[in-house]
Amino acid sequence: MRTAEEQAAKVRAENIIAANPQPGDIYYTSWGYDQTNVEFFEVVRRTAGTVTLRRIAARMENGRLWPMPGEWARDFLLDGNSGTERWLRAKDQGYSEKVARMQRPTKWETDPVPGAHLKIDRSRTAWPWVPSQGGVYETFAAGGMGH
Repeated sequence: MRTAEEQAAKVRAENIIAANPQPGDIYYTSWGYDQTNVEFFEVVRRTAGTVTLRRIAARMENGRLWPMPGEWARDFLLDGNSGTERWLRAKDQGYSEKVARMQRPTKWETDPVPGAHLKIDRSRTAWPWVPSQGGVYETFAAGGMGH
């Protein structure tokens, strides 16, 4: 469990990355209902309004997940419907990419941290991973690892 001070430091570090995501930066997701699924994505391209993410592998160490930058992984949720051009291209490349839009001000959130989170798809939102904060916990589901 993090103290309030540790949590504030984590948020500050995330905001620094999120303000200007660059190739090589790592984002992670944590999602699921009856289990927690954690995934890592690496920024491979950046334009003024978008960030292109590529799914990367993770390793388990001391009960925590750690990203493996440059170790591209398949993400069947990103590859689209089987047999489509996008799916075939991803299969040939052996990895999956997703273009995410940078966060922009809205009438409800007039001063968002640009890129604070990136929408992967309907169920997954990616947040900056801060190396100094360590690995990401993965929960147990049905007596085994959740993912």
